[in-house]
Amino acid sequence: MIPGCKEEISQILRFANKEKSPCLLGGSATQLAGSTRPHTHGIVFSTDRLNKLETFEDYNFFERGAGCIVLQLAQRLEELGYYLAAHLASRRIAS
Repeated sequence: MIPGCKEEISQILRFANKEKSPCLLGGSATQLAGSTRPHTHGIVFSTDRLNKLETFEDYNFFERGAGCIVLQLAQRLEELGYYLAAHLASRRIAS
């Protein structure tokens, strides 16, 4: 499943609860860390569409969705004159 908002997540979770189906959250699902390998049948969430990025410059604050790619975040912050110190090797795909 690739939800795009909290309402879609809620619908999926209601269905999963009704069917007693386990759910697993997978970031960008690259398997680089092996963390999104389900061990049972169930529903796997991808966060790809949860990539919203909001900046609140008046408060020096930003909020990102779970699927926001680190490289995109770093580029957007750089446009605003900020620097993201995280330099992950997988920053082109890591969320």
